[in-house]
Amino acid sequence: MVGNAKNAGKTTVLNYLIKQYQNVAIAITSIGLDGEKIDQVTFLPKPRIFVHEGMLVATAKQCLLECEADYEVLVTTNISTALGPIEIIRITKSGNCLIGGPSTLQAMKDLILDLNNFPCEKILIDGAFSRISLTQVCDATIFCVGAGYSSQIDKVVANAENTINLFQLPKYIEADKINKDTIIKIDNTGKSEALISSSTLDYGKEIISQIDSNTRYLSIPKAVSKSFIEAFINHRNDFKCDLIITSPTHLMVNDQLVKHLFLLKQKIFVLEPTNVVAVTLNPFSPTGYRFSEKEF
Repeated sequence: MVGNAKNAGKTTVLNYLIKQYQNVAIAITSIGLDGEKIDQVTFLPKPRIFVHEGMLVATAKQCLLECEADYEVLVTTNISTALGPIEIIRITKSGNCLIGGPSTLQAMKDLILDLNNFPCEKILIDGAFSRISLTQVCDATIFCVGAGYSSQIDKVVANAENTINLFQLPKYIEADKINKDTIIKIDNTGKSEALISSSTLDYGKEIISQIDSNTRYLSIPKAVSKSFIEAFINHRNDFKCDLIITSPTHLMVNDQLVKHLFLLKQKIFVLEPTNVVAVTLNPFSPTGYRFSEKEF
């Protein structure tokens, strides 16, 4: 799960899902810290994460000092965090739990492998918009939109619309044939050629200059920089090739550039699509203001 605001919305959603699946073998964790009594940014009270007997929880060792549920430690993993190693526990008596998970994508991948060593039908991950790359390891994503992103409702909605449009970018049909380490161009016959540039950072115009009339696709691995997207948009009438990126999370641009991208005739494809299964709305801001629920 990810959200575009620092608010209680995603924790509320997680608690709802936990309740729905309390009779199913599930595991929960977080990319970061969740379930604390006081928000670490706003210093306001937050909803706790309530876990049920039989559930698996993957959390940092020091977080267990504040765990109000009874549990047994199943394994201490090799995954380190600022709050100690990640431990996988089984809840033996229901109660509130503080969850501190790994903060990197690779560590989360490793943790998922560790969790799969135990009987578990579903793994629920409490995400964060600042770590949106987490969606790459998830089968499904719930996007939590909240008033905490901005006091201007139009700005919140515009950001949500751009993000959802990015999440819905179609998968490139021959994704398995794409080199994910090199910038390449693919011509109308399907032949690929590596470009001289190895990164989009500060090389936007240089990459664009290597596109010719026969180029059908341009594939950019890793991060896609602001300078490249600006050059791609400015020279949109000079070529007809579509763009292939690794995933929506690799596009490092602001809302305005995203909006302009979707106005182009050129299409954008991804190698690793995001499966958004639901969008939730939280009209309340942790700083006190709220939106009209109907308008929001």
